[in-house]
Amino acid sequence: MPTHVLEGGLDSLSEEQIQKLGAARAAILEPAYDAYLISDGLLDKSPPLSSIQLLPTSDMTVNLIRPAEDNAATDLWISKISDPSADNFMGFSPEENCIAFKGERGLFDGFIEFAESVAQDKSVTIVFKTPKGIRIPREGLEYGLNYEDFAARVEVLECAMWIRTSQSHPQGQKNGTHPDIATVDSLVRGGMARSKSPSSDSSASLSPPPEIITTPPRLRTLCKRMRGSPDSDDESCFGSDHVKDEEAEVKKPKIKMNTRKSLRLSRR
Repeated sequence: MPTHVLEGGLDSLSEEQIQKLGAARAAILEPAYDAYLISDGLLDKSPPLSSIQLLPTSDMTVNLIRPAEDNAATDLWISKISDPSADNFMGFSPEENCIAFKGERGLFDGFIEFAESVAQDKSVTIVFKTPKGIRIPREGLEYGLNYEDFAARVEVLECAMWIRTSQSHPQGQKNGTHPDIATVDSLVRGGMARSKSPSSDSSASLSPPPEIITTPPRLRTLCKRMRGSPDSDDESCFGSDHVKDEEAEVKKPKIKMNTRKSLRLSRR
């Protein structure tokens, strides 16, 4: 199966593109779930909930593949330098000047909460990658997962986000110039401090991302379109494993974006 990279505002996706993406994901997830239902190697008890690790900048790499002729991203790799096989982490990349996430779909809500606190009402560009196959957690899977909960555990997503504080000018970018970008490293550092980062040894102001900036639909809508859930601000994006902050409930600002029809994840 091809790997999909979704770039810029998701509201620009056509219904045909949404359907193709949903069909590609279902082609991977549905047979995997059927195999899970008849598997003998399942756990009797639920393993500990997954959680997101916040990496120092020195331990995360983000590689974006862009053909020189059009400068649009065609692939994305996010990895932990000290453990390339690891997932369930997020952090800031000073090389690509973006915040990034790699982990289970059920943890994506935690990254969205963090991204909202950093971006607030600013425009962003998102490069979003769905996997070619499933990944069984190291701890294993227990009996009794429904299709949605199974998908939230075995599908590993990669997402990179660039933040702007001013309106972009596409014609300027085509001419080789860049729109004004404000320094947001303090926002990133502050957001990571609230997320209890063990360390963050470098930071940088955000430079222009590789593609024209548009204001995407609200980040939570991105979750809902991947999940296929109704539009509801009170609902957790993926409904299962997600990051919890035990110390304080801080109401984070929301990025106001338009909603669109959900991408259906339910089994056909």
